[in-house]
Amino acid sequence: SAYSMFEQQSLKNRLEIANNLWNKTAPEGFLIFIENGSNSGFQVIDEIRQFLIDYNAKNQEDGFIFSPCPHESTCPRMEQNDNTPCNFEVKYTTLPFSGTVQIKKHFYSYLVIKKGKPNENSDRWPRVVRPTLIRCKHVICNLCTSSGKLEQATFTKSKHEKFAYRCARHAK
Repeated sequence: SAYSMFEQQSLKNRLEIANNLWNKTAPEGFLIFIENGSNSGFQVIDEIRQFLIDYNAKNQEDGFIFSPCPHESTCPRMEQNDNTPCNFEVKYTTLPFSGTVQIKKHFYSYLVIKKGKPNENSDRWPRVVRPTLIRCKHVICNLCTSSGKLEQATFTKSKHEKFAYRCARHAK
């Protein structure tokens, strides 16, 4: 569902559509919702997220949040009340119809939920939720962790392996 849930007239309509899409999702399949990265768009994504978590728990169905959250807890960005939604940026170039090409940015919020159970062998890795801050000899990453908390991790070449430091520097 791409940029269509926000257009629904009511929360009830959105949740009915989300329920229908979830019931049509194949076993071990993925359901993806994408909305504008504004506060309103993120709120729509968060409502659907909470509805599907509660629906699966109530009906004893297997499903889990695959991305962007590594947890099923309440979004820590919503708990902080810092008035910034959990959103991500994509840069793109316009088509040269008018003779000029421009580089533009777009913010979006998304949710990927997967039917089935999570792999028991795999840990749910933290997600980078804000642009990394590259400083002299260290990198600061803002992460959403599997415990449902926001944490800052600082990577240095001396404290961490060279590979981990390089990965943190290039994290988007």
